[in-house]
Amino acid sequence: MKNALVLSAALGITCTVAAILLAVANAKTYAARAEAKVAEREEALRLVLPEFDNSPSADTCKVELKPEGETVEFFRARRGGKLVGLAARAGAKGYGGRVEVLAGCAPDGKIVKLIVLAHSETPGLGTQVTDRTAQKTLGDLLRGRKDADAAAATLPPSAYLDQYEKFSLSDTPEFKVARDGGKVDAVTGATISSRAVARAMTLVAKAFQEQRAQITQ
Repeated sequence: MKNALVLSAALGITCTVAAILLAVANAKTYAARAEAKVAEREEALRLVLPEFDNSPSADTCKVELKPEGETVEFFRARRGGKLVGLAARAGAKGYGGRVEVLAGCAPDGKIVKLIVLAHSETPGLGTQVTDRTAQKTLGDLLRGRKDADAAAATLPPSAYLDQYEKFSLSDTPEFKVARDGGKVDAVTGATISSRAVARAMTLVAKAFQEQRAQITQ
C-alpha cells in the first residue's frame, strides 16, 4: 500500500513538472510563432496588393455576414497615408474541405488579383482551380531561368482565377459558374471546386457592398 502511494505521488510530481516545462516552452515559442504567422500573411498580401508602406495585417476590417454565418476580413494597403488597395480573405466549402481565398482589389472594388491560400482539393482536378503553376518555356530552360525569379516578378497565370479580374466587387452581387447561370467558366471536372471559389468571392462582394464606407476609410 505504501509503495503504491509513493508511486502515485512520484507520478503526480512528474506530470506536474512536465506540464510546467511544456507551458514554459510554449510561452517562449508563442511570440516566434506569432511573428512567423504575420510574416507569412504579409508575404501573401504582397502578391495581391500594390506597393504599400504600412502594415496591412495591422490595418484591418472584419465584416460579419450573419445570414451566412461567415466573416470576411479586409486588409488595407496604404502608401503615404493614402489607401491604394484592399485584400479580402474569405472561404467556402469545396470538394475536399474549406477553400480560403485572398482577393486583391482597388479601393473602388475592381478585382486585381485572386489567389487561393488554403485548400484540400483533389490533386489534378480541384487543384486546376486553386493552384497557380509556373510554366517554363524552352527559352527559360536554356537561359537557366529559375522559378523563384519568375515568381518574384509576377504570379503564374491561372485560367480560372484570372477570370475574376474582369469583375468589380462594387457591382457584382453574386459570382456563379456558367453552369449555374453565371459568367464564370468552371474548370471541367472540377465544378465543385470552381463553385467554392465563386461562393467565397460572393461573400467578399457582399461584405464590400454592405460596409464599403467602413472598409475604405
